[in-house]
Amino acid sequence: MKLTLLTITGFAMVLAMMLFHPLSPTRDAHAQDPAASFVMDMKLLNRTPGARNPDFKSLHSEIFRSRTLDSNRQLVGALKDLKIDESGTIVKIISEITWVRGKPREIEHFPAEVVFMEGKNAWEVPLLFEGEAVMSPEMLANIAPAAGGKVYQIRDLFGADIRSDSGRMVAEVKDVLLDREATKIEALLITSVAGASHYDEITVPFDGNMFSFHSKIGGVELRMDNERAQILREMARDF
Repeated sequence: MKLTLLTITGFAMVLAMMLFHPLSPTRDAHAQDPAASFVMDMKLLNRTPGARNPDFKSLHSEIFRSRTLDSNRQLVGALKDLKIDESGTIVKIISEITWVRGKPREIEHFPAEVVFMEGKNAWEVPLLFEGEAVMSPEMLANIAPAAGGKVYQIRDLFGADIRSDSGRMVAEVKDVLLDREATKIEALLITSVAGASHYDEITVPFDGNMFSFHSKIGGVELRMDNERAQILREMARDF
């Protein structure tokens, strides 16, 4: 009798796990199917307008208004641009240092060398200015090492075209949304989506495997596979 009760209890537990376990077969299928995963991510992202989503930092309204502080946390300049690789990861922070003798100087740092202070919307860079600073060519060479690999100016993404692999126009980038720590691109705020009926701004997840960068005169162009491009057009009608 005891064995029978244990057996029944065991079956009940297995059934409950099949019905309510978060890793259901449907979810597993979505995880394995890039198109289904893209649809799910799109629905989740567009529950809240991208520019007001607390999980993101807007490049346009927040990051490009951030300041540069020295090691004493004194204001010495402002963020000029960011360099990214094809995965959307920030690989260089470019600051314009205005607190120097002569004209402003642009310097570059690796992300590991700086501290992004979210509460102050500022970047602390490993520089220490005493009195009126003079930045020699040798000093600039030490703090601005050459970047390796293919990198892009993140500013070039503003207004960039998004096309399908077949070359058909899909949308235009309006804003770039970074994670809270400002280390990588999490999503793109796009506009001018072909087929959009009434909602002009749509948030699209950014994945280095989904978008490819193509350099062109005056900037860059993003390409996405034809299947996701078609899904985006169809979903735009319902947003």
